[in-house]
Amino acid sequence: GSPAVAALSENGESVHIVFTNVIDPIAQGFASSLARPGGRISGFTTFEFGLNAKHVEVMTEIVPGLRRLFVIFDPQLSSGIGQLDAIRRATERTPIEIKPVDARRDVSIAEAFAEAAKFPDSGIVVTGSPATGLLRASLVQLAAQARVPTIYPYCHFVEAGGLVAYGPSLLEPFAKAAAYVDRILRGALVGDLPIQAPTRYNLYINLNTARSLGLQISSALLARADVVIE
Repeated sequence: GSPAVAALSENGESVHIVFTNVIDPIAQGFASSLARPGGRISGFTTFEFGLNAKHVEVMTEIVPGLRRLFVIFDPQLSSGIGQLDAIRRATERTPIEIKPVDARRDVSIAEAFAEAAKFPDSGIVVTGSPATGLLRASLVQLAAQARVPTIYPYCHFVEAGGLVAYGPSLLEPFAKAAAYVDRILRGALVGDLPIQAPTRYNLYINLNTARSLGLQISSALLARADVVIE
């Protein structure tokens, strides 16, 4: 992820880095372009900001008449700010009010779920970041306790009991990264290896969680799901 790459990049010009989970590597200064990174860092992204618009779309299908959307993000990362901005752009022509929540503050997160629980027209988006990844179990638990519809960036949140997720596989980039490492050890220049984005994004729905929340998932949304947990 981004924090690890940032730390490793300070270790001298001889260190070559292949990452597997960085959001917007250009904005974070890790590369000059996706096609030709140009430095000693390349790899595979697992997220692009267009996904955030999809998260909003799915949430509006789950919560008809959605008016409040709490966004749990990391304000200390450019990728966190970028995801929040993408969600704001996706809702700028709607009546949905965006409520940012700092993923690094447990109190803010707990307060957000408590506030969302007071209004049936609320939903929560968990953005992709190391901070939210570490909070997976507590976020899923808070959503269950507050009975608030919540969408996540990766499937393992849904496998842990979360309601819905839309995002890429987190495993696929590692196999591809191994191939990059092999090429580098054989003499390829890291800066010549393009940064690759996922080729497929999947929709995961946990019907057991939907039932526990008293939600009726539409047949149209279920038909689009790649994985349904029952």
